[in-house]
Order: sequence, then C-alpha cells, then structure tokens
Amino acid sequence: MDHPPEDLPSAPLVDDVPFVRALARELIHDEHDAEDLAQDALLAGLASAPTERTAVRPWLARVVRNASIDRRRRSATRRHVERSSARAEGLPSAAEELERETARRTLHAALHALDEPYRTALRLRFLEELAPRSFVSSD
Repeated sequence: MDHPPEDLPSAPLVDDVPFVRALARELIHDEHDAEDLAQDALLAGLASAPTERTAVRPWLARVVRNASIDRRRRSATRRHVERSSARAEGLPSAAEELERETARRTLHAALHALDEPYRTALRLRFLEELAPRSFVSSD
C-alpha cells in the first residue's frame, strides 16, 4: 500500500520535512550530519510541537538552529578533549630512545675520561650552561 487511506489523518509534520531538511543542509554542510540534525528536530517536533499549526514552522526552525549550535559546541568540545588527551605524534620510538640513551652514556663516559681542568670546563659550560667567562681564570 503506497498511500494511507483517505479517512486517516496525515502524520504530523509530514509537510514540514522538506523545510526542516533544507534548513539543516543550510546550517550543516555535511549531508549525513544535516540529515541527523533534521531527524532530531522532527523527533522533537513529534514529542512537543506547538498545538497551533501556524506556529510549527518557526518553532521547528528554532529547534533546528538550536540543535545545530549544540552540535557545533559538542564538536568543538570533543576536538579540544581529543587534542589535549592525544599523544603527540612526535614522540620518539623505542629505537630512537635507545639510540639517544646510548649516545648519552657514551658522552658521559668520554667526559669522565677527560683530565682536569677540561672535564670541569665542559661540565660547567654545557651541563650547567654557564658562560665561559664565569669560570675561566685569567692566568
């Protein structure tokens, strides 16, 4: 059966479906998200639309706009949470960490193998980050 019998009233909001979908597509440019938004608005309309037929379209328009704002807000919040909790892509791999630690140990051993005053001068300059003038004597 393609059409409802003539004596049954048409479903509420059927005439407003194209209007709601068009408004949702105008507000949200993604086709699937716009369809979700339209369905949410129509569902809200079925649940609590105004009783006067003349007030339905402006009410539905407000419902669609508010739902669109809520979607954007939730999306922005979700993006913020995802960015703040995501691991940075630049974290070194285990192999890179091992290579770095090996280099650090090699440098440490080479530094300790130096005689004084070279060892102290390099330690003060590069590990303590002091300016050369602060520890070089003027002999």
